[in-house]
Amino acid sequence: MELTLKTLPVRRYTKFILFSLFACFFASNSSHATTKLPLDPFKLYSKNIKFDVFRNDKKVGKHNITFYHLNDDNFIVIAEMDLSVRFLSIPLYSYYYRSEATWQQNKLTDLTSEQNDDGITTNVNVVSAEKSLLIKGPSGNITADRHLYPTNHWHAGVLSQKQVINTLNGKVENVKIAKIESEQILAGGKIISANRYQYSGDVETTVWYDNAGRWVKMQFNGKDGSVIDYRCIECGITKGMQKGD
Repeated sequence: MELTLKTLPVRRYTKFILFSLFACFFASNSSHATTKLPLDPFKLYSKNIKFDVFRNDKKVGKHNITFYHLNDDNFIVIAEMDLSVRFLSIPLYSYYYRSEATWQQNKLTDLTSEQNDDGITTNVNVVSAEKSLLIKGPSGNITADRHLYPTNHWHAGVLSQKQVINTLNGKVENVKIAKIESEQILAGGKIISANRYQYSGDVETTVWYDNAGRWVKMQFNGKDGSVIDYRCIECGITKGMQKGD
């Protein structure tokens, strides 16, 4: 199906992409997976994760994550998304998102996010208190569990969680995540073995992680029936990996 003004409600379509991209991640239950599954992003991904975003096999944007070391227990995660929708050569819509999160001992300590939704800007701020997270955003002020995670996808600890902080609107979203199967996929220019997980609840999307816990793929359906793919360009897949690793 071709991209047209009639078949694509641009603002709603773009918000759905961004909600699915960022609103899948990280929360808390009684087991607190953050303490059960410490994760060093520099060992898994080196410094960067890069995805191209496609709609029905047509590239419409990119999503990048960059990690910065502060010290042994602290690092910064910067996530950026840049999206542009065009009809022929005519620009119809643009969207830019950026978040910066500080992590200490595998827990979120603060986060700021900003988005420019075709000229309309909004912000979300998260700061940690002694036993909670204080969230301020378009949805108002919220006090949340200290062990909640933001929606950035890189941390596989999310797989045992039931809630996430949506960094677009500052809400705490409910999710259910179920493992479907293991399969061979293309990521970073290589065929690898990955585990497919299905998200349901406030978020409906499919995400793949490799056997080491790297985020390597994402896919979901747009409201107009289109297929949205996140294709890994750089996600920690080493040159020495072979099929099935």
